Amino acid sequence: GVLAALHVKVGDAVLKGQDIAALECQDYRLSEAQAIQGVNALASQVTLAQQQFKRTRTLQKSGSASIELLNQRQTELSALTAQLKGQKIQVQPAQRNTSRCIVKAPFDGVITQVMTAQGAYLSVGAPLVKLLNITQAEVSARLLPQQLESMQQAVRLDFSFNRQKYPLSIRTAVPL
Repeated sequence: GVLAALHVKVGDAVLKGQDIAALECQDYRLSEAQAIQGVNALASQVTLAQQQFKRTRTLQKSGSASIELLNQRQTELSALTAQLKGQKIQVQPAQRNTSRCIVKAPFDGVITQVMTAQGAYLSVGAPLVKLLNITQAEVSARLLPQQLESMQQAVRLDFSFNRQKYPLSIRTAVPL
């Protein structure tokens, strides 16, 4: 689809679930509206079929309608009810497609790169932005064996950046 709006810039902090971008969604909205109108039309037909079935059953009890007509009305009602259930199922993927027109942040993070521009045509799975997960940030460093040994023996490790200290722990050491 076409990127209709990009709501973030490099350096913006976003929360999980926050809108990042919006895609052009008119076709999906029309598809959803069409599916909903199909449900409404079939619901009206089911209501009429229920009324006709009830009237025919009453007439059949009094001998004014045949059992064949009653069976026909019951079959019509069953068929329309099944069609209505099927049409209701068609609404779900249409709504899901419409909801996908808004791209949301999958986790809390910071935008580190914008990889597209408003008006660009995007294929399925095309990246829009790079999002750095700030809750699971990692520091990578090349150390001499003596430095690694010293770090492993340290009581506390901190990473200092921009006059702030961030506590660290050693997750792994790759022996290269």
